[in-house]
Formats: sequence, C-alpha cells, structure tokens
Amino acid sequence: MLPLSYLLSTFARINSMKNMDSNRIKKLENNIKLKKRIFSKNIWKNYAFLPPSLMLFAGIVGLVYLFKMDYLLTLYSIPFIIIFFIGTVWFKSTKRYLINKRISEADSFKVCMCLPVTAENKKQVYMFSIGNNRNNKYYLEEEKKDLLEKKDNSYFFNNNDKIFKLDDTDICILIVDSVKKLATKKYQIDGVSWLLYFGNQNFTFLSSDLVNRYS
Repeated sequence: MLPLSYLLSTFARINSMKNMDSNRIKKLENNIKLKKRIFSKNIWKNYAFLPPSLMLFAGIVGLVYLFKMDYLLTLYSIPFIIIFFIGTVWFKSTKRYLINKRISEADSFKVCMCLPVTAENKKQVYMFSIGNNRNNKYYLEEEKKDLLEKKDNSYFFNNNDKIFKLDDTDICILIVDSVKKLATKKYQIDGVSWLLYFGNQNFTFLSSDLVNRYS
C-alpha cells in the first residue's frame, strides 16, 4: 500500500498542473527546450535554407544518376559526395543559427491568455494581449467589453488576416476555425485558452500536455 505522504504529494502535483500561475508562465517563457521545439517548426520558410537545399538536391541527383549508370562505386561519385556533405553541414548550421537567433531575441516568446470574443460560420474570434497585462484576465475582460461596444462581427470577419494587432493598443485579434478543438479540456487551463506568441504573427495554442511537460 502506498504511503499517505506519497499520495498527498502526487495529488498536489496533479492539481497544480491544472493551474497556470506566474511561476509556470515564467518557466514556459524561459524554457530553452520549448523554444527550440517551437522555433524548429516555424523557420522553414526562411530563404536562408535555399542555397544549402539546392546543394543537397544537386548531390542527391548526381549520386542517383551515377547509381543508375553503375558508376556509384567509382571516383566519379566523390564530387557529389562532397557536395552532399557540404550541403548537409550548411543546412544544419543554418537551422541552428536561425533557431538560436530567434531564442536570443528579446520578448520573442510570450505566454498569453486568450479569451473568446465572438463566433460566426464555425469560426471563432479570440483576443489576447502581448503587453505586460497579457495574463491579467480582468484587464482582458475590460478590453473585450470595450471592443464589443465599438465593433461588430463584420469588423473581424471582413479582415483578411488570421491574426492582427489593434491600433494604439497591445491587443491582438485571432480568428480560428478549430473551435471544437480549443473547447476541449486539453486546451483549457484555468477555464481559458492559452497561446505562445513569438512575433511576426506566429503563434501556437498551448495544450495542457505541453504545459505539464515544460513547466
């Protein structure tokens, strides 16, 4: 039979995983492993990958051609092996550089509370702050109330951007079509949704699994 102290500590740990306090938020925003995981999935559109990718492609095409011509195990393959090797090193170095560059940028990784604003045609409008009050529910509720008094649904759904920042404020608007997904317990912490915002309109929603693993 398990000791009572172990059961109590386990219950306390599980219960704490359901809450998003300031300590957990700080851990998430400063977690290098989490940053590497997130940024590694969002750097591929950078043009810096084009030259090493072309070199890799040239090396692979050359080796495949030599294989079909039965010249793969000859001296003819050496230049293509060198090209492929240099391309691989260049590609990995570029990836590492871009990830480290994003990690070093100040305020590039923010945990933000995300509140629903309105919905239409199976699309949900959320709002969040990228300022100092990004985890202040009272502040967000007041901003939401003010926003709904000034804007109607056409303001949100006639905008072509999936995410945009309101003028002269730290509030951002986000339009998503995965309402059912975000309404599940997996994406609800403290009864609200949370996201990671890492600049240039890049974001990912926080699941409870991700929070528990990295905080």
